[in-house]
Amino acid sequence: MTATTEHLIEQELIATLENLKYVYRPDIRDRSVLEKNFRDKFESLNRVSLSDAEFQRLLEKIITTDVFAAAKTLREYDTIERDDGTPFTYSLVNIKDWCKNSFEVINQLRINTDNSHHRYDVLLLINGVPVVQIELKSLDVSPRRAMQQIVDYKNDPGNGYGKTLLCFIQLFIVSNRSETRYFANNNSRHFVFNAEERFLPIYQLADEDNKKVSHLEPFAEKFLSKCTLGQMISRYMVLVASEQKLLIMRPYQIYAVKAIIDCIHQNCGNGYFLHRSSGSAEYTLRATDETPLFHHVALLSEIQTAASSGVLYTYHFNMLRGILEKTAIFFGHDNFSACLHGLDDEVLYARALNLLSHGKYAIYEPREMVEDTKQLFRKILSAFVDRYEFALPSLLAQSTTPTESSS
Repeated sequence: MTATTEHLIEQELIATLENLKYVYRPDIRDRSVLEKNFRDKFESLNRVSLSDAEFQRLLEKIITTDVFAAAKTLREYDTIERDDGTPFTYSLVNIKDWCKNSFEVINQLRINTDNSHHRYDVLLLINGVPVVQIELKSLDVSPRRAMQQIVDYKNDPGNGYGKTLLCFIQLFIVSNRSETRYFANNNSRHFVFNAEERFLPIYQLADEDNKKVSHLEPFAEKFLSKCTLGQMISRYMVLVASEQKLLIMRPYQIYAVKAIIDCIHQNCGNGYFLHRSSGSAEYTLRATDETPLFHHVALLSEIQTAASSGVLYTYHFNMLRGILEKTAIFFGHDNFSACLHGLDDEVLYARALNLLSHGKYAIYEPREMVEDTKQLFRKILSAFVDRYEFALPSLLAQSTTPTESSS
């Protein structure tokens, strides 16, 4: 029998998750039981027995209205003060191996806070922490209705997202069984519908061949298996500190990263460098017989060519600073200024490079440098290359593999 009502779709999803080795917890239906379960998991993971006062201090410390801050707390170690005044270091989940956490599924959780009385269809818990909320609709209702419901819940004064463990929700999934979408939790300024009532950014799962995975059951099997979900949260969600925002990598980006990691682990061979010669519209892809760090040397060669040609743009300062920073790290220095040698005033040059390599204009609004700035750039570059005596590659002097011409 095909599940069409919201209740049947919910029961079918829970059965699928149980097949994926989630533990179904029908007893967790309110805030007090949710917190008790979290306490049990926390104490087991951290090998500690907390007093009631210590557990209350823990909740007061970790529960926040700031989605970004909660996301950081979920991924980091922190400390609380024990009753005897000693600090205790803890984590909310096993952040070294997310696959080894406890994975549970609960449904119809009701959270009563202040004047809000919300009920949540399905929640996924990792080590007792709610990290995924799934809102379901019947087959004849658009998933957009579920999106709007989530937004309404979050905008409701006194809602549970900022006053309970629900602050740790990382992902929302909406489905009417035939159509399934997902998106990241965020603070309110990044969590709105646009004028066309579309949620941005919202994602649809696709497989390695870019075939859409829309139906809820195959979606759950591919996206919600325990280790996959753990990797999605720990590896493939990005915390953008400058915007205090959570992002999810798109499916094709995830597959690309996995392929690169697999290649590294399998020692597939050479690294490659994509290069375009000055004034040419054609890119070439050349294999290197070096380590993956070869690209920094090749990039330095590109900068040297630009400096010699006289065509220098503001973004070249960003490129040069990146190379200086990598070199400083290699030699054990804390700051790239340690790699500036042979200049009249090394401190002054370091400050100039620091200033000129910052600001979005350098990358997003590139401008050709004025002549005085070009001279400054050439002095820094020349002193750096002379000091470290890089053997800069002549990339086009060797055999290359052409790629598509740029359009």
